[in-house]
Amino acid sequence: MAIFAKAKMLARYGWGLREFLRHPLSTDDCRRLVEAQRRQRGSNLLNILERAVFASKTNPYRRLCEHAGIELGDIQQWVRADGVESALERLYEAGVHLRSEEFKGRQPVRRPGLELTVRPADLDNPLLASAYRGQTGGSRGAVTRIAIDLDLLSYDAAQNALADEALGLDDRVGAQWRPVPPASAALNNALRYARVGRGLERWFSQTTRVAGLEGFGHALFGASTIRASRLLGNPLPVPEHVPPNRAQHIARWLVEQKRAGRSVLFDTFASGAVRICLAAQECGLDIADTVFRVGGEPFTAAKFEVVTRSGCRAISRYSLNEVGNVGLPCGAAEPPDAVHLLTDKVAVLRREESVGDSGESVGMLHLTTLLPASPKLLLNVATNDYGVLSDAPCGCPLYDAGLKLRLHSIRSVDKLTSEGMTFAGSALLELIDKVLPARFGGHPTDYQLVEHEVGGLPKVELVVSPRVGKIDPDAVAETVLGVLGSHHVAWRMAADQWRASETLRVVRREPHLTHSAKILPLHVLPES
Repeated sequence: MAIFAKAKMLARYGWGLREFLRHPLSTDDCRRLVEAQRRQRGSNLLNILERAVFASKTNPYRRLCEHAGIELGDIQQWVRADGVESALERLYEAGVHLRSEEFKGRQPVRRPGLELTVRPADLDNPLLASAYRGQTGGSRGAVTRIAIDLDLLSYDAAQNALADEALGLDDRVGAQWRPVPPASAALNNALRYARVGRGLERWFSQTTRVAGLEGFGHALFGASTIRASRLLGNPLPVPEHVPPNRAQHIARWLVEQKRAGRSVLFDTFASGAVRICLAAQECGLDIADTVFRVGGEPFTAAKFEVVTRSGCRAISRYSLNEVGNVGLPCGAAEPPDAVHLLTDKVAVLRREESVGDSGESVGMLHLTTLLPASPKLLLNVATNDYGVLSDAPCGCPLYDAGLKLRLHSIRSVDKLTSEGMTFAGSALLELIDKVLPARFGGHPTDYQLVEHEVGGLPKVELVVSPRVGKIDPDAVAETVLGVLGSHHVAWRMAADQWRASETLRVVRREPHLTHSAKILPLHVLPES
């Protein structure tokens, strides 16, 4: 980013932060904000299409529409006659959609008679006055810089506050165990708490500042935000480094809160909740009544069992860096990862798609942004996530409040997601196909990454065929982490956390075969 543009963005951020922190939203403010968006979801979609898509002759979505013979007036008629989802179905059938690789700019958009090269910046929301830029974790490709609008954080804060009130969580002390920047989730979460005047009590972080100039820039930005929040009278907590192998430190803090008569709502990764609960059990600490709000990786039945065994509750939240919150916790928590989709800010289609070379298909989720403050324009974009959709009554207050579409059994394709840290399938494929055979011998089919759970904790095995011959397992593991961490700063942070968590181990056996006798570079074992 040019120096002038960066200075302009930071100035806008500083100015916007004053209003954001000095004048927190009341419950009535939150309710008015959310109800207005719900009433206007159709008109908001049409407004975004008119001003952000069809206003630009080079916009990829406009070019797909023109290739399909679809004009803005057609979409306006469909939405007004049959609703948002019906219109999006017609667009999808006409080829107006993007696969995840196309959305990330890693593959050209190909339709019969049309080929487009899309850069990630081509899908930035031109209606957005970005306040600052965070980074995705690289979970669906190369790390993407995401422009963040304080209006988006305000809206998500309002949704969170209303959901917490409905679920009886609004009087709990807030805390989190999430990484410091360049990962953006923790800072965003702290700002959302502050926006509604609640504030986080503590911010524990699995990571420290990443080395190098870029890491220094992220650390300076985070520290400046915290300093400004204190001057503005709405302080954010200072991050405290607690690596994964010191989860007992957090468990002891939870005990202190319980003794003081304070109930806690604790935000972390699913595996973070498991680590805290296991540490409490091993140390004989009573952290019962803690509510963990988890996300960032699959929340499986095994993880849920560990949490409940400690007398704690766990609820799930589903979010994407491109749009912020996508699903809020279902109070029924059945299954454990069930969320109510925020259909006021995103429209969701579920389409069966084949994945990889396995020959299997999954119900891939495709999202369309309905909120003008979303940093990216999504129009029937595949998320590479899949799950089960249901609108059956669940007994949760959020269902009664109008969020009737639930999603559960949420999983992802073509990526590893362990300890809340993710690596994309393309980088893993290069590692298996090229790097490891070149360095240690053998062929691509002699190596395989396997993701599974042990006692509710995520583990990753690098399976190496005995045909490769004698190897040093530590050297192989360090090669994997070193290569993955060399891609960019966010993945380096992820690799460091895998080292600290002892997530990766090397095992000698033959790789797993699919039902069609194929050896895939990434294999996820079914839950036991």
